Amino acid sequence: MIYFLRSSALNLPQITRLAGILLIFAVGLIHLYKAPEHFEAATYLGVAFVINFVGSLVAAVGIFFGAKNWGWLLGAWIAGGAFIAYLVAHATGLASFEEAVGNWANPWGSFSLIVEGLYLVGYLSVATGLAVAAPDRRNWHD
Repeated sequence: MIYFLRSSALNLPQITRLAGILLIFAVGLIHLYKAPEHFEAATYLGVAFVINFVGSLVAAVGIFFGAKNWGWLLGAWIAGGAFIAYLVAHATGLASFEEAVGNWANPWGSFSLIVEGLYLVGYLSVATGLAVAAPDRRNWHD
């Protein structure tokens, strides 16, 4: 059943939770895969990519156990931060990483933006009540 906001919801908690887990885990895997080349470009970027992966794992575990507050929110910070950092790096550049400026055709970067964007849309749907991720914590009274 599909409804909107507080009076109703997309009541598919297992699918919502699974989608959140897979998307945030994919964000982390993409960053882990690209970490070695970013270590070569700028050490701080490689470290940030590894931290992104670890944070993604923690968020995925939180979402798995139904932690709507911290699991989904941590994932939103990770995905949102990566999304913004990518835009800044390619629009204006980052320290020791000027080669990214204007390189918008990077397939891994584009894929990462799509996955991060999808996660953020999922997070917003859970945070606003459009989708149910943890029905036992919804506190609905019919």
